[in-house]
Amino acid sequence: MTLGLRDRKKLGTRQALAEAALALTVSNGYHGWTVADLTEQVGVSRRTFSNYFDSKADAVVAVVDGRLAAVFDTVADAPADIGVDRLLQDALARFGAAMADGLAEVFALLHDDPDLQAATLTAEAATAERIAGALAARNDLPVDDLRVVVAAQCVLTAGRECIGRWLGAADRDPAALTSLLATALSVVDLGRLAGPGAPAPAHR
Repeated sequence: MTLGLRDRKKLGTRQALAEAALALTVSNGYHGWTVADLTEQVGVSRRTFSNYFDSKADAVVAVVDGRLAAVFDTVADAPADIGVDRLLQDALARFGAAMADGLAEVFALLHDDPDLQAATLTAEAATAERIAGALAARNDLPVDDLRVVVAAQCVLTAGRECIGRWLGAADRDPAALTSLLATALSVVDLGRLAGPGAPAPAHR
């Protein structure tokens, strides 16, 4: 669906606020700036900020969540002959590499600072739904199938743990992140979601 001019402007304003919030956090620390600083930098009013975000934590998390959503969109659109485990591994590796580009400290804050932690939990719930949607679509299953929901949570947890460990390492070799993700995802047999060996979904 093509967005109209008004919707594109709204999306652009939201993205500008999120990117500026992230940049301020990287340069000044999360507690080193205010919403007033942000709105002045972007050139909008506090009311405009409130139209998009409930707090500055939501603004910081939004850009990270947006980047994560973008990589998972590629999973849903990928050819059916590519294994979903490989797709998810590659998607998470791309996200990790993007976070390594000056954002490692922010990634750590997302799970350490109380305000950002709360906003991250909300964003991760939406991310889990996106992963579940991609898994369900590729396996012709309902999005609320128990196996799909559990698999999505496992993938999200694996990604968070692997990327966190990799960003905290002295040597951020991309191959090391790929290896971590392959190891973590090996405990989740995503191939069991489809095919003759998969148990039949429960019906309510």
